[in-house]
Amino acid sequence: MFKEMVELHALWRNTQVNIAMNFRDRQALFWNFGFPLGFALIFSAIFGRGTAQERGTVIMQIVAITLASNGIFGTAIPLVTMREQHILRRYRVTPLPLTTLLLSVTFAQLLVIVLATTLVIALMAVLLKVPLILDWGQLAVAVLSGAMAMLALGLIVAAVADNTKVAPSIAQLIFMPMIFLSGATVPDFLIPPSWQQVGEFLPLTHVFRACKAIVVGKSWDALVSPTVALLITAAVGLWFAHALFRWEPEEKLLTPARLKVIAATLLVLTFPKWTDMMLAFLFKPRGTVVIYAGRLWDGFSDRLREQVTVVIRDGRVVEVHNGFVSAPRFARIVDAKGLTVLPSLCDAHVHLGADGGFAFTAIAGENEREAMERRLRGYLRCGVTMVKSCGDHTDRMMRLRDRERQGGLTAPRLVVVGPAFTAPKGHPTELFFWAPDIRPFVRQVDTPKEATDEFTDVAKRLDGIKAVYGKGFGRSTYPRMKREVLAALIEKAHQFGLKVTVHTDTAEDVRTAVELGADGIEHGSFVDAIDDVTLQAMAKRKVIFVPTLSVAEGARKVSAGGSPDDEPFVSEVVPKKVRESLSEGGWVAMLRQGMQLSRWDEHLKTNMENVRRAYQAGVPIVCGTDAGNPGTFHGPAVHRELRLLVQAGLPAVEALKAATSRCAQWLGIDAGIIAEGQWADLIAVQGDPTQDITALTRLRWVMKGGQFVVQQE
Repeated sequence: MFKEMVELHALWRNTQVNIAMNFRDRQALFWNFGFPLGFALIFSAIFGRGTAQERGTVIMQIVAITLASNGIFGTAIPLVTMREQHILRRYRVTPLPLTTLLLSVTFAQLLVIVLATTLVIALMAVLLKVPLILDWGQLAVAVLSGAMAMLALGLIVAAVADNTKVAPSIAQLIFMPMIFLSGATVPDFLIPPSWQQVGEFLPLTHVFRACKAIVVGKSWDALVSPTVALLITAAVGLWFAHALFRWEPEEKLLTPARLKVIAATLLVLTFPKWTDMMLAFLFKPRGTVVIYAGRLWDGFSDRLREQVTVVIRDGRVVEVHNGFVSAPRFARIVDAKGLTVLPSLCDAHVHLGADGGFAFTAIAGENEREAMERRLRGYLRCGVTMVKSCGDHTDRMMRLRDRERQGGLTAPRLVVVGPAFTAPKGHPTELFFWAPDIRPFVRQVDTPKEATDEFTDVAKRLDGIKAVYGKGFGRSTYPRMKREVLAALIEKAHQFGLKVTVHTDTAEDVRTAVELGADGIEHGSFVDAIDDVTLQAMAKRKVIFVPTLSVAEGARKVSAGGSPDDEPFVSEVVPKKVRESLSEGGWVAMLRQGMQLSRWDEHLKTNMENVRRAYQAGVPIVCGTDAGNPGTFHGPAVHRELRLLVQAGLPAVEALKAATSRCAQWLGIDAGIIAEGQWADLIAVQGDPTQDITALTRLRWVMKGGQFVVQQE
């Protein structure tokens, strides 16, 4: 007991000494206080005119920089100074246990970090005039976990640096990439995609992500993964620092030891990402779930089944029984006896880079990645667990797709077709006038060789190909891809086993695309009737038709000045700022005038008639919305599309197949039907959607891979 008290006394006294040394060392004072406060003044002057949430995000940027500078420089420099001045030698002779020394340094620096962070937040709150309405408990957890990870890096720098001249240089090698690639100084949408992937492996990225989640008011769930990853990183880093510690300046690290130090530093730097992936694996849905469904539609039948038991194991359906059978021991029971259970929905044509408002409507405190994740969550809320991204930024979509497949992102299952192939200056090049490089969105090809070369450049990463074959209609016209170029692209894609969907504008475009071997047609024709011969060819070859009626309905509604809030789910999943952008400002009135209500009424009627005739001819129809265009919102548009398909002449059960089994098969996803071996992607609704398609809006829960992602009272 006496020995423990002595060690506690030594820990407390050394903590006091280290705090005092921090305030005596000019370099430590600069990195602990001067550097972050200087950044605070600069950022306040530059970013002082944003919204309250945007200014709150700026504060969190400085908090992240404060943690990094204090943790790395504020820890490493005093320790190296103590070794250089032979203070550590005296501690060793005392003798002071190494663990006690490192803990005292850690505690002292933690107190300094808390003080510096408090000063930074207070200063910026005054300069930026931000009301500090935060969850201070969440902020404390984020700051302390981030500080511990940064301290661990600082202790490793102290172990490897031979003197005070070398220490700052080594610290800079770690510090500079982190502050520039984490989003703490440069917004991540300005960072090249390849460098963003590097940033995912840096601890400060996770620190800033946690802090930013607090500003936008996210729950504790958003902090679990980054804080756990940072704390594990801190533990591993402290262990390495303890193993590599040197008391004497004369002690030199031999080459093998230096290699170990480099390996240890790289491991600690990348540990948050590995931990994040490990947590996703550990919490991957497992176990048995039993659903007692009062009524069930399986995705391919024409009628409902009464009283059905669905058994799910490890995220997939393993048994489907008539009647309510006994559940296995320890299974989770889901009582849906008063509901209709059916496969979840699909959207085979979306643009995740836009919200459905006019122009570039930005949500405060949200970067492009976070906006895409929000839109994907909107799909889940509407019962949609499968989406196909068309023409979005290829690299960004690949990262989202891979994170979802690895379990690191709660989102629908993503299919990515990458950049759209089009003629030089063809559609949709006109939409990306703002982008310095449009190649991630569009590939412009003018010869068969260019088409095959550009295809080869991206083919191995994609799930399919989209080609634009059309020249527009009305006032909106553009160059059309040459026939031989489209033929070469389709042939090359088929050699790689990839399906090709072709964007068309007119019946002539549809006919040519079908003749050249297209696997799917997007839009069809909004201006004229598709001829019977083409429809028969599509039915015979099972060429998919994605009519995207909802985008025409969206344009018609916007041009009429109607409110989007009268449709299901819109007010819940679409930000108010996006909805308001469709009715505010004089330039909106000009756009409405150009959109011409009567024109879009006629376009919608024309393509609805094409859909009716295509269905009667036996053409397989798939649900796709073109969400992201003005008035066509991610998630709610699926319900609009299904309603329009029914109005066009499809029975409700056929419209359901277009958004479930047929869509899943088209996208190559093991879902869309309730059968053994399929993913348990299910929804439960009140009513009978096989008779009344609007019953889908009375959604009670959404399940993806056997786990609830949405539950309503």
